[in-house]
Amino acid sequence: MSSIKVKKSTMVCPAKVTPKGSLWLSKIDMIIRTPYSHTNVLLFYPPNNNKPFDPNIFKEALSKALVPFYPMAGRLKFNHENGRYEIDCNAKGALFIDCNATRLKLSFGTSSMSHPYQQPSVPFISQQVNTLKLQVKSQQEVTNYKLSTFEVQAGHVWRSVCMARGLANDQDVKLYIVVNGRSRMKEMGLPKGYCGNIHLYATCLEKAGDIKCKPLRYTACKIHEGHKPLRVKNERNGTTKKFDDIEYIKSAIDYLNHVLIFAINSWASLPLYEGDFGWGGPTFTRINAIKYEGKSYITPSSNRDGSFSVTLKLFSTHKEAFKEYFYNIISSKY
Repeated sequence: MSSIKVKKSTMVCPAKVTPKGSLWLSKIDMIIRTPYSHTNVLLFYPPNNNKPFDPNIFKEALSKALVPFYPMAGRLKFNHENGRYEIDCNAKGALFIDCNATRLKLSFGTSSMSHPYQQPSVPFISQQVNTLKLQVKSQQEVTNYKLSTFEVQAGHVWRSVCMARGLANDQDVKLYIVVNGRSRMKEMGLPKGYCGNIHLYATCLEKAGDIKCKPLRYTACKIHEGHKPLRVKNERNGTTKKFDDIEYIKSAIDYLNHVLIFAINSWASLPLYEGDFGWGGPTFTRINAIKYEGKSYITPSSNRDGSFSVTLKLFSTHKEAFKEYFYNIISSKY
């Protein structure tokens, strides 16, 4: 029997006076997800008797962090005049909850079987990744580019999901790939210290039969081609830069009901295991409570040897089939 008891809830405010006013949310903040949603990330730390957890130190550090990141201490509001959600930078603070857990047993990747959705997390060890890359390399095809590790990983995961869903060969399937636009915006006047979202969506639209039956290299190449951004004009100097057209992406949402969607978000390069709050880094991290079926994350492994984990949300009837295809395909030559 386990229980979690809340000891104290505190609203932590910035340590210094911060700017007031409203910041409107960009189209990138509003696309797909609602303004009141966020990605839950769990970080698990081993007990450290030499440096026990001190909530006061944590709250002090949080209050200092909220000075440069002052919008995070604000509140969301809706502006009825322009029809936009905005952040009211009022320094009301961020919620900090201090809890005690007794005999807490953690179970990763499981949930009630009566629930229509399942969120499996499957390990993707470095040897398996290298096997896939060798298989793709052996499938000779003339291209003027080299496929990345992510493109091979994403192609394999998408392929396994299409098989697990049991899709007909003529079914349209679309892959959304979350692209980090921050580096692309540097030369186009991104304000220094900007902390808003700059993630964009590259898309691949294919037939399920091509994804399931053709070699992995075919799918990986399609993902590579899907990364080719549209071009927009920089109004400041008249130059044209490669970048994803947000209006195009937003208009594409109307097409979602006609195809089966799968989305991949790679967090493989994020320093998830470097979150040291005074007692060392976490031993395990996990994406938790994925909201939508067909959404997935690739995250680095704690042993930092080039291995990964794939966490995704699927219907419970597809979960076991996905795992079977995911690992059987790795061990086969295709």
